[in-house]
Amino acid sequence: MSRHIDLPSTEEVLARLGTLRAEPGTRVSVLALARAVGLSNTTFRRHFPAIVDDLVTGLPTSSTPARPSHTDDRSSEILRLRREILDLRAQLDVACAQIQHLALVNERLRNELHAALSVHRVRPRA
Repeated sequence: MSRHIDLPSTEEVLARLGTLRAEPGTRVSVLALARAVGLSNTTFRRHFPAIVDDLVTGLPTSSTPARPSHTDDRSSEILRLRREILDLRAQLDVACAQIQHLALVNERLRNELHAALSVHRVRPRA
């Protein structure tokens, strides 16, 4: 059983997003925008994934009105810090993988060393 839903156009959603952002002191969430255009959260996320991604990451959409500069500075700083955190987490994952690899190599080399030390060389008779 499927229901037919009249979806708003992308332009209508972006226009509503602009009006929501124009309200002072409000931070627009995906749920608030979905309710503003008359859709459930899941339906909105399914049909407008690009807008959802922009809202979640905090990046401005193409037709978003300009905000005051102190808000732009703060939000750009937050975005920079989020990107830096993601980069640091990726570097940490790589470092952990390298440590695990080195631990395995170290164990293999130790085993080879112990095996080599337990072999006695026989001197040829002169």
